[in-house]
Amino acid sequence: MPAVDPSPRIEAIARRLGALGCSQEQIDAVRRDQGLSLPRSYEVFLRFLGRDCGGLFQGTDVGFPAVLGQRDDALDILERYREWKTDCDVFRLPDDAIVISMHQGYVFLFLRTSLGDDPPVELWMEGSDHPERSKVIFASVAEWLEGGVRPRAEA
Repeated sequence: MPAVDPSPRIEAIARRLGALGCSQEQIDAVRRDQGLSLPRSYEVFLRFLGRDCGGLFQGTDVGFPAVLGQRDDALDILERYREWKTDCDVFRLPDDAIVISMHQGYVFLFLRTSLGDDPPVELWMEGSDHPERSKVIFASVAEWLEGGVRPRAEA
């Protein structure tokens, strides 16, 4: 079965929220910062919502330029946690991980580039019951965005 293009869903969310996207130069800066090719769905997210998500994810660093450096930040968080939590294995960020958001310095979301153009969104959180692993929380970038959109109250 061919993959479904997530672009229309992501673009529709961006229009609904009045979001602002990144320029190609900003998308290229994210790619250089992460050191990996970006999955297509994440590039579409950046193009349509990358500078201002229109109210989505308030309190979470998800847009440009806040996303720059987040892969390194996630590696630092894991290393510090590993030094503190010596009684168990602590998750290791996969080499193919693109870190797409950081919340308050203890939660981050990421995508695995080896899982295709529209990979699942995974979460790792300091203090979880299972610090040795991440958890898939959305099947795709579009589902992640749709999960953050709240229905508007009927007028």
